[in-house]
Amino acid sequence: MRWPYLFLRALELQEIRSEEEGAWESVAQRIIFGEGIPSDQFVELPDAGSPPPAPKIDPDVLRENRTVYYGRVRTANDCELLTQSSPHGYAVSTSLPLTLQWVDPQGGVIQVPESEAALLPMTHSVTIVDSFPLRALFTFENWWGEEWGDGGLGHLPYEYFDRYAFDAWTVKMSLVYGEWKSRQIGKHRYSTWRTANDLSQPVYGFQITDDRNEERYAWAFAVERDGAIEVEELFVRHPYRSQGHGRWLAEQIAVLSRKAGKPLRVWVPFADCRQESPKTYDALVSLARRLGVQFHKSPVRWAAYYATNEMPRGSDAPVEPESIPQRPRGPLPTLKAMAQAAATAVVVATSDVAPIPPDPPQPGLATATSVPTRPTVVVGTSEWDQLTADRLRLIDKKYREGLTAAELVLFERLQRLSSEALEHAYPRPTLTPEERALVKKALGGDEEVVP
Repeated sequence: MRWPYLFLRALELQEIRSEEEGAWESVAQRIIFGEGIPSDQFVELPDAGSPPPAPKIDPDVLRENRTVYYGRVRTANDCELLTQSSPHGYAVSTSLPLTLQWVDPQGGVIQVPESEAALLPMTHSVTIVDSFPLRALFTFENWWGEEWGDGGLGHLPYEYFDRYAFDAWTVKMSLVYGEWKSRQIGKHRYSTWRTANDLSQPVYGFQITDDRNEERYAWAFAVERDGAIEVEELFVRHPYRSQGHGRWLAEQIAVLSRKAGKPLRVWVPFADCRQESPKTYDALVSLARRLGVQFHKSPVRWAAYYATNEMPRGSDAPVEPESIPQRPRGPLPTLKAMAQAAATAVVVATSDVAPIPPDPPQPGLATATSVPTRPTVVVGTSEWDQLTADRLRLIDKKYREGLTAAELVLFERLQRLSSEALEHAYPRPTLTPEERALVKKALGGDEEVVP
């Protein structure tokens, strides 16, 4: 079986043994920079039923494909500038929440959902390779096969990126350094450098390697942006932790901030939050203390934690985000199964509910999700797709953790609207015993299925 090497290695570093768990894009960037990857992105391994460990490859072979820098991409405007950079532009790897429309988008064009209620819990990583400013669309490689989308490619609106993208990064394979300083202490080489990224922002790098500058132990990247020094990455590889490398990186960044006379801002990716990396949590708190920053609630959806020294009354411990996205995975078969289960669940769960006129608006529900206001939703329209997506989210939450009182009211209303639409569209289906068993499983195994 052919496996993407980078995916296997990322699962391995996260101590995950199931492809259903997914892998963070930031972890992949650390692998490419610190270790490198083989020229052939896929490796042939026996089918073990679950992802096997990444194969052992000669480190010299992996180093041939290491990057020299990776940085965050925060907005669609930044992404456009990068993809339009001469002569060939730069790819942007980004993670996105999915909607049911991703199953079969016409022409590969992904639609911006009318509300966040249409977003699925599932997330997925794609590589943006081009942009079309006049149409405000990005083109991305999706790796779901040439039969998907536009010959295997997809087209993402700028608005979708700005609203929902997280863990987005771009890389460089070579740099022109404005300054490079290096000194050797024992078997370690400590280097600092300065350059400019393709957004014309000063970038500062700090890294610790072996004495030949081949094996990379630890590194940090900071960008001068909006009047501050913003730390986008600070990482020590697993075999080289607890050796003072993180302390040296933090000290260099603190010195840079003082010399520049600019405040510090630290953006911590989801891969490093307490839920995802409990073993490094104490080290993160210690590094923040050395940097002289305190934590505040992250003001953006693309970072788990935010820390700075420009605001008073912060916290010494990270402020946990309201929600943490799933690690990107998004296999198409799973997405198709979810769409089919959602449609089947609508048919079965509403088959014995008589259609009734729509309820009056419920106070406090306007921001929870979008509910069609007309009494009849026509099957096959965008309103029907939105309603189905809303119900799928609530069905999923109902059987995972239960619904709040407001969500229960909303769920019952969507049930009624679905029933009315189905009664107008076609008669009630007759299910085979096999179909009945499948539907019952999709509904959690405790619903009575009515033929």
